[in-house]
Amino acid sequence: MTLSNLKSMSLKARLSLVAGIFMVFGLFGAVLLSQQQQNVRSRAAGSCPNFGNLYTSDCTVTGDFIGNLFGSRVTITGRMIGNIDNEQSVGNLIMRDFTGNIVGDGNEVCGGMIGNLTGDNNIIHGSFFGNNTGTGNILHSTAPCGVVRISPTPT
Repeated sequence: MTLSNLKSMSLKARLSLVAGIFMVFGLFGAVLLSQQQQNVRSRAAGSCPNFGNLYTSDCTVTGDFIGNLFGSRVTITGRMIGNIDNEQSVGNLIMRDFTGNIVGDGNEVCGGMIGNLTGDNNIIHGSFFGNNTGTGNILHSTAPCGVVRISPTPT
């Protein structure tokens, strides 16, 4: 199509042509955006950020984590500084030292802990400095770390 052909077209035909071009570009953009959202969701299912308040469950933090953990079944491969700050935060695994308070049940710290332990059925493998007011907590455990997670007792 040449420029002279465009000039000879009616206004309605030109507008239809422009609208068709916008629709093609819009469709292309929509496909790209939907693929990008799917990629973000697939990454989020397996990995978590290393800082901030974490409400996500069933993911892994690679390295150290600084912040508060509100999710469940999160594995932190490094140290954690913050709090496991929710009674429903269960089954979390910290592979190194932990500084903070544990309110949730059935969490496991492979290193030492400095802080207060008010949740129940938690395991601390290393040294413990703080108050333990929960029930069923195991301090200075000699069992292999991360092999068997304690499930909290139903209430």
